[in-house]
Amino acid sequence: MMTGAVALMAAAALSSCDNVAEDDRFIKLPPIEADRAVLIEDFTGQNCLNCPNAHEVIEDLQKQYGEDKVIAVSIHGGGMAISDVRPFGLMTKEGDEICNYYAIGRFPMGVIDGVTPPIDEKGWASAVYNDLQKPSEVQLEASAELMADGNTISCTANITSSEEGTGKIQFWVVESGIVAQQKMPDSSTNENYVHNNVFRAQVFPMRGNPVAFSRDGATAEGTVYVRERWNLQNVEIVAFVSDNDNIVQQVVKVPVKLTPGEPAPAE
Repeated sequence: MMTGAVALMAAAALSSCDNVAEDDRFIKLPPIEADRAVLIEDFTGQNCLNCPNAHEVIEDLQKQYGEDKVIAVSIHGGGMAISDVRPFGLMTKEGDEICNYYAIGRFPMGVIDGVTPPIDEKGWASAVYNDLQKPSEVQLEASAELMADGNTISCTANITSSEEGTGKIQFWVVESGIVAQQKMPDSSTNENYVHNNVFRAQVFPMRGNPVAFSRDGATAEGTVYVRERWNLQNVEIVAFVSDNDNIVQQVVKVPVKLTPGEPAPAE
């Protein structure tokens, strides 16, 4: 028989980690031609039993529309995450702040293009489909390179718009291919789970720095220090432009050029 404390902990785990049947993970919708990309902020945690199902939803959407059209960032935060003060933990302070910004209380949950409230993975397919069909006045190009000191990544974004306006620009560092433990839907622990699109750091505070854009274009630049555990071969930069209501208008993901004078690796 469970003690009262253990029973409460079990109930909390069940209420904060959504259980979704495999058949409900993905709904295939008709094909579309998109001139924009969509950002999925995937709020996840290594102790969330059902978060691997949400990761599969992302993979399905990327297979359908392309990885350049569906750009996901897995943000570890909240009660289901493990802090990066532990060797295998993936929750950063900045990632936890983003989780708190959206008041994420259940996992997995997602925010599509900054639109609130957050939704569970059952709604991601339709939200992505709808956003891909929306026109965007903003065009975005980005690049990133490792500086000569080997400790700093320099990020640059070029923003143009068919209409004059103001908004925000942000650069996020993401890393794929991270092998670390993960709770699985059958309650087992996979010590060799491969985590992709993991949020590692950001260049500007929270939703980004102000930027003005027009047909003439604007340039934004920023730097971020390399952390000790990063595998730079697997690090990419996600750059996105939001309006003043924090709704994402355009997003791109680019590799980091690691050697000065050499081209960046192919995406």
